[in-house]
Amino acid sequence: MFKRFKDDALNSKEIILSKEEYAHVMSELNSHLSEEDRQSKLISKPIGDYVYLVVNHGFDDYTIIGKYPIDYEIQDL
Repeated sequence: MFKRFKDDALNSKEIILSKEEYAHVMSELNSHLSEEDRQSKLISKPIGDYVYLVVNHGFDDYTIIGKYPIDYEIQDL
């Protein structure tokens, strides 16, 4: 089941962000991915108030395919 989700995610279309948000997300990804993340094709990364789902094509080459708000109430549990 996870393989199907991963395959679907890797074939998803890029979402459109504002220029400012896109630049911020790219900067965060370039600066703060772990070595493990850098080896992964599909990454989820919390940045600000959102978790971004990203296809990793290599350093400074990412496709953002999802943006989901972080629910801080659940996090506090």
